[in-house]
Amino acid sequence: NIDKLVERSKMRPLAAGFLTMKEASAFLSLHLALSLVILLELPLASIIAGLGIMPIVCIYPYMKRIINLPQLFLGLSFNSGVIVGYPAFSGVIDFGIAFPFYIGGILWTLIYDTIYAHMDKSDDAKINVKSSALYFGKRSKLYFYIMNFLMILSFYIGLKNYSQKHSKIITALNDEKELNIGQDSDDSSNSILKVNSVKTILNEDSEFDIKETKFLSFDPSYLFLALGFM
Repeated sequence: NIDKLVERSKMRPLAAGFLTMKEASAFLSLHLALSLVILLELPLASIIAGLGIMPIVCIYPYMKRIINLPQLFLGLSFNSGVIVGYPAFSGVIDFGIAFPFYIGGILWTLIYDTIYAHMDKSDDAKINVKSSALYFGKRSKLYFYIMNFLMILSFYIGLKNYSQKHSKIITALNDEKELNIGQDSDDSSNSILKVNSVKTILNEDSEFDIKETKFLSFDPSYLFLALGFM
């Protein structure tokens, strides 16, 4: 009922009547079923996180009728992939790493979707729905600068925590490997095998690991953050 009153969204399939609610519900159910199949292949922590975020996904469409920052709930749902994805390769949720990235992603969503929402300001005001664009108004650019700074700070903290944890684990395992070198026993072989296995899990030997980029003598992650801030 709201979308059909907004210029930008009035021709969407449901709003324009090209698609019935029954057809849309069947389409949604199929996607949710396929998503559940994928989710159940992941570790338990990912499954719990994936199911735990669903209430936010469900209530997001109603937030524009209730609060001045519905984009906040969009950010909470859109960026939940961080919370679901991190334990998919680590087995657990390390909040010191995942949470800063999650917060950074939410701020990113607030920035771009507020810019997007400025397209709908006149319609939103007429039909009395709320948005961050209406709430921030002429102060939007100031808020963008503040949120951009906090976003980059959040990503920096997440990267820093990841780097520190990565380094500590590798250092500890390498120390254990050195202690066992020279010992002609099964324990020595098992220790070396464990070190190599953990390195592989941590992506140290992966061709996709940004830290293994050979043409740079430093970790380029922070350079990307600086460019993102600019």
